[in-house]
Order: sequence, then C-alpha cells, then structure tokens
Amino acid sequence: GEPANIGQIVLALDGSEFSERALPAAEAIGRLFDATLNLVSVLPARGALRVLPKGRSSGDPLEAGQVETETYLNRLAGRAKAGGIRTETYVASGPVPQALDMLTRELDADLLVMSTHGRSGVSRFMLGSNASATIQLATRPVLLLRPQALAAGETPQVTRVLAPLDGSGFAEQVLPWVQAFANVSNAEMILLAVPEVPEPALYGAMREAVEELRERAELNSRRYIEGVAKQLHELGVNARPMVSGSRPATAILEVAEREHVDVIMLATH
Repeated sequence: GEPANIGQIVLALDGSEFSERALPAAEAIGRLFDATLNLVSVLPARGALRVLPKGRSSGDPLEAGQVETETYLNRLAGRAKAGGIRTETYVASGPVPQALDMLTRELDADLLVMSTHGRSGVSRFMLGSNASATIQLATRPVLLLRPQALAAGETPQVTRVLAPLDGSGFAEQVLPWVQAFANVSNAEMILLAVPEVPEPALYGAMREAVEELRERAELNSRRYIEGVAKQLHELGVNARPMVSGSRPATAILEVAEREHVDVIMLATH
C-alpha cells in the first residue's frame, strides 16, 4: 500500500512542563514531513464542546482561562515558527478527551501527539486517564510520549522502530506508518510476531505436546513476518523480521528494551 501522509499534526498541551516535553518530537515530525503543527489546549468544562473564537473572552467564567491559555500557546508557537515550522494555535472547551477528538477531526489531523502525563499547570488535564480515554475515542493515529523518557527540550532520535503484528488486517494498518517513517528517516523497522502458544517448559508432563504446538506456531509466525518484511524490502524499507515470546504485551516490552527501540507502532484494537 501507500505510505501514510502526514500533513497536519495536533499537539495537545496543558501548560505543564511535562506536556511540553512532547513539543520537540512534534516539531521534529513536522520538519520531517513538512507538516503544519497545530498547538491545542482544552479548558476542561462540563457540557458543550466548542472551539473558542480567538482573542476574545466572552466574559463566561468558564472561559476565564482563555486569554492566559492563548498567550501560552502563542509563545510556544512563536518558537516553532522561528524554527521554520508552520504553526497554528487553538483553544477548545469541554470534556478533555472529547474536545481533543473533536479538534483532531475538525483540523483533519493525521497525527495527535500528547504526553502521557501532565503535572499541575493550567488545567492538569493530561493525566494517564485522559491519555487512555483519548486513545479509546480517537479515530486518528495518536503518538504517546512518556515525559520521563525525554529530557526537557531534547529532540528524540528515531533510529529503531518496533512494529508488532499479529497476522490480522487490523494490526497491519500500521504498515503505511512504518513506510512513511522509513521514507523520511534511516530508521530500522523491527517487525515482531509473538506466537501465542506458551513456552513448553511450563508444562511438565504435557511438554512434548506443547512443544509441537509451539514449533508449529513459531513456524507460522516466522513465515508470516518474513513475508511482510519481504514486501517492505521491495518498497525500500529497512525491515528486520523477528519472532519472540508468547505473551504479546510482555514480549513487546522485552524486545523494545533489548533492542533499544525509540518508537513502538501498534494498532490499539
């Protein structure tokens, strides 16, 4: 298939230093893909979702934070623009996950970037629960960054990407993204298949039967993942097939750690 196109990036910010650690990554992606960077903040409010018109506070007490939030976003936008990135700012109000979902759709965003945690700051909205609620709702791809993993202001390097695949068409929806990142960087793409048959050592007397199942599962996984790698090689992608582990979540984390992976790309459902 075709590589994913990234023309519009949305970066969610809540005024905290933690949320801002995602800014260098969003800027780096903006540069790589020559995309527009949209800096957005949500004033948490019950009730109606809306994008607030710029530069005027309606006197509504809910929107008392609007001027302060716009000033904050404009300051960050100024720095991004000085770095040569097309940058816009938007403030919305409403429940945070729903407001972010609305903004990504209205801006026709190709990617939503957010930090997994915010601390204090204007609205303290990016706690883990908001990040996970946003992923559940979002119809657009989301890049989640752990602020602990990034020093403030440090631009993350993408040299190795891990893409776990389970053989389903759903999981393979990440492949256009793998291609897109391979096209603009020299990153190595590790394609991981995790055979979901337990390790035979756990099975005592049943060991031989499980061993046979495991071997078959490994063979099927290897065939599948090598086939995908071959297709990507033909498209010029530096892809390395790998079969490892038996429990997907654990195996993904173990491989990410062992291989010093910078980005994990996976379908959420």
